[in-house]
Amino acid sequence: MLNEVTRLCKGGETEEVRKQRYQYILELVDVIEDYNSTLTRWIQMKQGMLNLRIESFSLQQLFDIVEKGKTSFQMKGIRLVVKPTDAVLKADRALTLFMINTIADNARKFTPAGGEVVVEAQVKAEDKYVEISITDIIRCYMLASGPNPYPYWQ
Repeated sequence: MLNEVTRLCKGGETEEVRKQRYQYILELVDVIEDYNSTLTRWIQMKQGMLNLRIESFSLQQLFDIVEKGKTSFQMKGIRLVVKPTDAVLKADRALTLFMINTIADNARKFTPAGGEVVVEAQVKAEDKYVEISITDIIRCYMLASGPNPYPYWQ
């Protein structure tokens, strides 16, 4: 966020880029507020012990929170796709959100521009569990004038 504010203060950018930066800062503030209130309610640390609060909840609630961070992906030229789900989990909500956000953030960091990060869930009825998937899809373009930068992906 500080980087975005610094760039706004320097100026010299088009009005559209400035609007994108303001929008990104607003989304970051919203996400930080959501995380703070969520984590304050859900995680209780006392004398070095973590108390898990196992409850049933709609996974879509967490996916909605993850989707609010789409601007950070867009700023890197990455498309974030959060597929809707009707899955209901019985787990610790805060820990589940933390794991999803951590993996999605890692995908954002290591996916080059032009890529896509997909967050989705599949209910496995036969095994009675939910599989949460965070996939990064990299668009590779072969350059006629140079070597393939990803030789293992041919």
